[in-house]
This record gives sequence, structure tokens and C-alpha cells, in this order.
Amino acid sequence: MGCLQLLPARMVEAIYDSEARILLLRAQGDAQNPTSEVHFSVRTSPDGHHVFRLMGLVGPVSQGTTPYDYVQCFEHMGYPGASVQVHADHAASGRGTGVRVSVEVVPGAAATVLTPAHEVRRIAVGGELELREEVWAQLGASQSLKRDASLLALESASIQNQSMPEIVWTLRGLAPGETQVKLVSIGGFIPIVTSRTIQVVITPSVKLPRPAAWDMDARPVAEHGGSSHD
Repeated sequence: MGCLQLLPARMVEAIYDSEARILLLRAQGDAQNPTSEVHFSVRTSPDGHHVFRLMGLVGPVSQGTTPYDYVQCFEHMGYPGASVQVHADHAASGRGTGVRVSVEVVPGAAATVLTPAHEVRRIAVGGELELREEVWAQLGASQSLKRDASLLALESASIQNQSMPEIVWTLRGLAPGETQVKLVSIGGFIPIVTSRTIQVVITPSVKLPRPAAWDMDARPVAEHGGSSHD
């Protein structure tokens, strides 16, 4: 099982769509294998500004890294200012570091920029899918999971990892098909909405062939000594 943690980034950019009131954050980098559930989380600092963190589910750690390119939309957000603070992990320091990222204002940007590529997860019918999201420490925050109940059953939901609290949802595949799961977080003094969509492919369960039944009537007859008689 992996651990939710800060990810390294070699590039982070921020674009604000003043028409739609949407902030777009994009990050590129190389993540440790295996890494999934890449996303930005957001909290409000004591001075009332938004602080973003680039997160991912990492592990069990193996050799090598995989490049990623991730975009996330934050809806219903007022102008965040000339820059936003984004925390990412830097291998050189071994700890998270916050940097100011300049905000480019582009009216209509949300309709023209690259939309986030859905993360694709695959499970078999009867198999389990685990999704994790950092707990929001926002005023009046609420976090929810939306799914197609005919394809995915919610087995459990709990808060784990006290040092960096996260909500863990466990889903079970009910029938073959393809669907989307959306994780939605709403909160803050001036409410903002962020969502993360996961494409889920549910494949038929594989049934192994049953071994042939032992035919009692087919057993060979033991040979006996002596001659046969008519």
C-alpha cells in the first residue's frame, strides 16, 4: 500500500480564467515508481491566502521514475493575486518547499487549455479499488465521492494517517463496464470547489476451469491371479 506525500516538480504554472472564475494549476516532473492519484490539495493560510500542495500516492517504492504532466481546475475562485504558493518535494533538501508561482490571467482559458487527462484505474468484477484524498482543513469543508452505484459499491470510508490525514474510500466492482468516479471538495471562508475525476474500467472476473471430476466407474479393474472360467 502506498503513502500520500508531496511530489517533486520541475515545472509548475498557474493560469486564471477571469471569465469562468477558474484557477488552472499544471505540474510536470518525474515521480518515483509507482505513483498514482496525482493531484493538488489546497488549504487556507492564517493570512487568508490559498496554499497548494502537489500530492501523490507513492509506493511500495521500486526502482526508477515515471514522468507526469498533470492539470487541475479550481472552480468558483476569485482572483488569487499575482502569484500563488505551491508546495512540492525537492530531493535535494529532502523536505517540502513552498514556492511562489506567477499567475497568468487568460479570459476563457478553461475552455482552450489542455484538460486534465483522467487517471485510469482497472479492476475486475468483485475486485476492490482504493482512492485517497487529503483531508481539507478548510472552514466548513465537505468532501464527497460520486459514482455509478450500479457498477461500483462503496465498501468503506475512513480517515487514516494522523500525521497527514487522508480520506480512504474502498470501492468494489459490481459488473463489467467503464465509468467515472469524481472526488469533490468544497470549503473555505470564500468557498472554492476542486474535483478529481478517475476513469474506472471494470473487467469480467476470470474463472479458472474446474478440474475434471473423478469418474468412479472408469477406474481400472484390479487383475487377479488364476484362469478365467466360462
